[in-house]
Amino acid sequence: MQRLGHGAEILEDAAAGGCGDGQRVQALRLVEAERDSGGGGGADGAEHRRRVPATRVVDVRLPQEQSAPNFLAGDIGRHHARAIRARARAGGEHRRHDHRARVATIANIAKLNRQIRGRTDLVVARNAAGMMRAKIEGKLAVVLAFQSSGGLGGDVGMVEIYHQLGVKAMNLAYNKAELAADGCTEAHDGGLTDFGRRVMAEMNRVGMLLDLSHTGYRSIMEAMEASTRPAAFTHSNAFSVFGHPRNIRNDQIRAHIATGGVIGINGHPAFVRAGTAMPTMDDLMAQLDQILGIAGVAHVGMGLDFSQPPGQQMTAGRYAQPLADGIFTPDTLPPPAIRYPVGDASFLPRVTEALLRRGWSDDDVLKRLGGNFLHFFADVWGG
Repeated sequence: MQRLGHGAEILEDAAAGGCGDGQRVQALRLVEAERDSGGGGGADGAEHRRRVPATRVVDVRLPQEQSAPNFLAGDIGRHHARAIRARARAGGEHRRHDHRARVATIANIAKLNRQIRGRTDLVVARNAAGMMRAKIEGKLAVVLAFQSSGGLGGDVGMVEIYHQLGVKAMNLAYNKAELAADGCTEAHDGGLTDFGRRVMAEMNRVGMLLDLSHTGYRSIMEAMEASTRPAAFTHSNAFSVFGHPRNIRNDQIRAHIATGGVIGINGHPAFVRAGTAMPTMDDLMAQLDQILGIAGVAHVGMGLDFSQPPGQQMTAGRYAQPLADGIFTPDTLPPPAIRYPVGDASFLPRVTEALLRRGWSDDDVLKRLGGNFLHFFADVWGG
C-alpha cells in the first residue's frame, strides 16, 4: 500500500509470481472522501477543506497477473483483439469467449475486496450516497472501474456480473483496437463493432457508466449517438489546446454536453501542453478554460490522472511496457521525468487556490472540484 498523499492511496497487491514494474495495470477509480486531516496544514489547507466537495476522483492501479505471454488479465491482448476485429466487422459475432480474461479479472476484484476489508479507513461505494456516507464516517470511498472492456472476455453477459460485483464504470477501449471499439491511437478508427454496441446497451440497462476517455473519435461519436444514458469523459483534455490523440475535439465536447455528460480535466503531464513534460498550473487552467468555454460550468470537473506516489517517477520497466504493447509511443507518452501541474495529490489545495485567483465563485469552485461529478453519479447510479 503506497500513500499518494492528502488521503489518496495506491492499492497494490502482489500477484502470484511477483508484480514487476513491467506488468500492465488495470485502472480503478478511487473516489476520495475528504477527511478532517486532509488538505494540508495551516490556513491554505483549512481553506481547501472548507471549499472542496464531498468527493473527488483520482487514479489508482491494481496490478494484473499475466496468464500467457503478452496476455494482460482484464484486457484482451492487443494481438488477440486485432485478430478478432475483422470477424466482428464482417458481421460475425465473436464466439470464442476467453475465460482467462474473466477469471483473472474476477480474481483481482476479490483481491481488492480483501485489501479493503483489512482496512478501517476504506469502503467500497456503489452510488453517490455511499460516497457521502464515507465522507461522514471519515473514510475513503473506493469505486471500481475498468479502462478496457477486455475483462469481458468476449461475453456481453459479464457486464451484469461485474456490475453486481461493484464495477460502476467501463471504457470500451484503451487507446488501441479492442473487440468492442477502436481506441484513440488506433490508425483505422473503425468505430463501434456489433459486439461493442451490445456491450454498451447492456451497460445502459444495468446502470454501468460508459467512460469515453481513451476511445477513438468515431467510436466516441457513435457511442454518444447510440447510448440511452449520459456518458463521461472522466479524464480528457481539449485537442484544440494540445493536439494529442488522447484529447478530445470541440465537436466531441459539444455533442457530449448535449447528452448531459461531464468532462474531467486531465492533469497528466503527457496531455496538458505540447512540447513539455512539465506543464504549469496555468497550462492546466488553459485546458480548463477551453472546455469550460464550450461545455459550461455544470459539465466540467477534475480528473487529474495521478499514477505515481508523491515524489516518485514511473520506473523504466513500467514505462517500457505500454510502448512494447503499442498502446503509447515516446511521442504520445514522454519518458520520465515528468511533473504534474498540481505537483502530486498532497498539493491539491493548489487547484482550489488557482480557481479562486481566477475569480470564480465558491459555488463554481465546488462544482469544478467534484460537485458536478457527484451530481452526475447520483443521476447515473442512483443515491
